[in-house]
Amino acid sequence: MNHSLLIGCGNLGFNILRSFLASKKKVTVLDKNKKVLKSLKRNKLLTISDNFSNLSSNNYDQIMLCVKPKDANFVLKKLSTRKEKKIISFIAGLKEKKIRSYFCNEINIIRLMPNLLIKVKKSTTGAYSSQISKYEKKKIEKDFSFFGNMIWLKNEKQMHFFTAFFGGGPAYISLFLEILSKILFHKGFDEKISRQLVSYLANGTVELAEMNNLQYGDIVKKVASKRGTTEQAIKYLKEKKKLILLIQKAILSAEKRSEVISKDL
Repeated sequence: MNHSLLIGCGNLGFNILRSFLASKKKVTVLDKNKKVLKSLKRNKLLTISDNFSNLSSNNYDQIMLCVKPKDANFVLKKLSTRKEKKIISFIAGLKEKKIRSYFCNEINIIRLMPNLLIKVKKSTTGAYSSQISKYEKKKIEKDFSFFGNMIWLKNEKQMHFFTAFFGGGPAYISLFLEILSKILFHKGFDEKISRQLVSYLANGTVELAEMNNLQYGDIVKKVASKRGTTEQAIKYLKEKKKLILLIQKAILSAEKRSEVISKDL
């Protein structure tokens, strides 16, 4: 039976654990937080540990790293003497070369970068590995199909942009929806009703585009009739491309921040 070692059981780690156990996969969880370990429901497929010394001497089929970047160095040093053949890293900014430097044996390293939407199985997850085969990629896609969509990147540098765009994507969209919700609230609508109406508006727009195979630009054209109210608002938003440039600069700023974090690891 496939047996994975999961190091770190925060929000992401817990989602992975839950899905692996539901698929009848054996998992050992290692987390320094004893409260987290106590909260896990007992399962014959689950082994828990709060110490590296308690891990099995037998090799795991894969090790999954779900710790914070600041803890990466400590964890990798502890793992450096092990002989596993595959490590899947979810640590933001930590390069494949850096992970490989801790190990003497040949090892396959896969970097995965999901976002918050894994909770609803709608994450667009960036994936990168310099070595693994097409067969192994398909296996990774199958094992983590509960994430949502997975995109294999051509080079590791793309992971910075991917983290900035898709990692932060739910926050960018939520910020815009929050602005619309506050506008409704300040116009006299109840706060709860404002959120519900904006959600209905957003979900309906996406559904309309998908059901009719429309580009989002097509919807803008359909709604913004000549000399109408929407056209006036769109013209204001597009004036001198200020909105486009603002969003581009924001994402570029996040991408550069990802590069800085990576250099510090």
